[in-house]
Amino acid sequence: MKVYFHTRRQADLPADTDWLTPGETNVLRGLKFPKRRQDWLLGRWTAKSALQRLSRVQRSLSDWQIAAAEDGAPIISFCGNSSEFHLSLSHSNGHSLCVLVLDTPRVGCDLERIEERSRTFEETFFTASELKLLEQHPSNRRAGLVTLIWSAKESVLKALRKGLKADTRRISIHSVTPEQPGHWSAFEAMDKHGGDSFHGWWRIREDMVLTVASDCHMDQPTAL
Repeated sequence: MKVYFHTRRQADLPADTDWLTPGETNVLRGLKFPKRRQDWLLGRWTAKSALQRLSRVQRSLSDWQIAAAEDGAPIISFCGNSSEFHLSLSHSNGHSLCVLVLDTPRVGCDLERIEERSRTFEETFFTASELKLLEQHPSNRRAGLVTLIWSAKESVLKALRKGLKADTRRISIHSVTPEQPGHWSAFEAMDKHGGDSFHGWWRIREDMVLTVASDCHMDQPTAL
């Protein structure tokens, strides 16, 4: 399965909002907090930029609409019609990530800044096998691995259309391939509630971990 990804920064966001649809403009007006507004705008702009690049349709960005389904997952329409693309969005610390696929709606992505997290965090959100995995790696790389496991869980939960409303310990991350600087590495995951296996990719760009997960086997994500 082909997977495409696109990243943008807050600093690249246009000053105007002419690229929004009327429906999106109404949603924006309902967002009261500045950070929430900026994150929402960055996610929509990243997704529309990715869609325009992948579809090669030379039309206005306002012809694409990114709405939210009842469960909160993003859905795409083009000029009022349902799109053949499926996507997942994530944003963190002024960066955004969009992943697009054609073959399956069960795809999720996440973007997280690498930072130190407490032992309490690990014991609250990680499974026993993930804690064991942490102990098998050098302590100076612990922050990166903790961030990777957390991000991979979020990607799988998005693919399940659950998000962080679900217990993160229902997802177990394993078989993590070592980092290949500048490239994607693989990981495997299991949904202990449904029994489904998920396949994923991860990489580090600057100080951010990017992850993508699906219940289908995926090629390494391709940049747009």
